[in-house]
Amino acid sequence: MTLQISMFDRSHERLATELTEILHKAYEPLIKFGMAATAQQSPEKTLSRLKGGESFLGFVNSEVVPTITMMMDARQEPIVWYKEPGVFWFTQFAIKPTFQGKGLGAELLDFAEAFAKRNGASELAFDTSEEATSLIAWYQHRNYRFIDYCKLPDVSCRSIVLSKNLLTAE
Repeated sequence: MTLQISMFDRSHERLATELTEILHKAYEPLIKFGMAATAQQSPEKTLSRLKGGESFLGFVNSEVVPTITMMMDARQEPIVWYKEPGVFWFTQFAIKPTFQGKGLGAELLDFAEAFAKRNGASELAFDTSEEATSLIAWYQHRNYRFIDYCKLPDVSCRSIVLSKNLLTAE
């Protein structure tokens, strides 16, 4: 299965509803941990967030399958770690459920890590519910480490911040 990765641009704006559906379905298991605000956003919010960072879409044939948004400016972010020099973080990382478990998420995350490093990041971070233990284990296997706990204003659960040192990573 070949994944073609494209940077999000104006030609992809028509995919906002489809990308929102992918996010809803992919984040569905996290709703039980209190991440409903992120998982239940509108297509308008998805589009706004896609435009707020450097976003990438993965296509298998012509079907959009994974998506990720890389963020580099943390001035407005409540998570202190994201404001550290050299820290980029990602959001809206999702894989269409029918394609999960096929390595496409790992491939897109590899791409995102390389992009962040090429663009000056020394760390790549993200946050998720502390209850999402299998998800956290997957990232720890990829050399992401615990940084801190946080309580975000739009979610009802406590989150965990994980980060990967891109300068020492294999």
